[in-house]
Amino acid sequence: MESFEPVQKDGFLYSSLADEVDIILNLAKLKTHSLTGLTLAVKNLFGLVPGTSKVSYHRDYPVDTQLGEQIYKYFSVLGHKTMNIIDGILALEGDGPSKGTPIELGIVAASSDAVGLDIAVTRMVGLKDTFCLTSKAALDSGYDASHLEVPEANISLLKLPMSKKMHLPAFIKKIAAQQIYVKPRILNETCIKCMLCMKSCPVDAISIVNDYPFVDKKKCIECFCCHEVCESDAIGLDRSWLHKVMVKK
Repeated sequence: MESFEPVQKDGFLYSSLADEVDIILNLAKLKTHSLTGLTLAVKNLFGLVPGTSKVSYHRDYPVDTQLGEQIYKYFSVLGHKTMNIIDGILALEGDGPSKGTPIELGIVAASSDAVGLDIAVTRMVGLKDTFCLTSKAALDSGYDASHLEVPEANISLLKLPMSKKMHLPAFIKKIAAQQIYVKPRILNETCIKCMLCMKSCPVDAISIVNDYPFVDKKKCIECFCCHEVCESDAIGLDRSWLHKVMVKK
């Protein structure tokens, strides 16, 4: 397989292949995402970030809205040359992207306007325009969604990630952060000790204890990188008692 050197533009690192083509065909799978809400076209282009460089974004922008803003800014560097397709024929709901549940939605949507496409699909599955944090960043940056016409569709509402079921004002979230949380936990019975979780953690919150990876919940910033990369379904999500009281499954 041919590899391509990374290049940098406007402070963002991406594969040099992107500069050698006229059009980037950006094919995204419709999935829920524990951190950004949904994975759609804008976030999918984040795959051009080389290798483990993605980890630095989680370290430098630990708050979910900050990460959404950075992914949108990253998309803005290359988004002008994309044709975007969202495949929601078989989508993913629940605690995606690694522990979600497949659901048949029967959606296929395409546009050269990735932000508009993301917002349209978000509406089709019954969610607010700002639920996907990359779309929120675009709207906050001045994107006008008033021109979008979304066809009526008899589509099931997606079950949301547990981490996204509670909606509180930002100042309350900040105060209550120590009492209301969802943290990852290693399930030793299914762990294959590949250590991808430990390698992906941007704040080194995972170490080896008794031959298994272990999450230090005090260091954990709830970026869910470990949850996303686990290939053996070995990352559970622990909720605080107050989260259990306030958020019903």
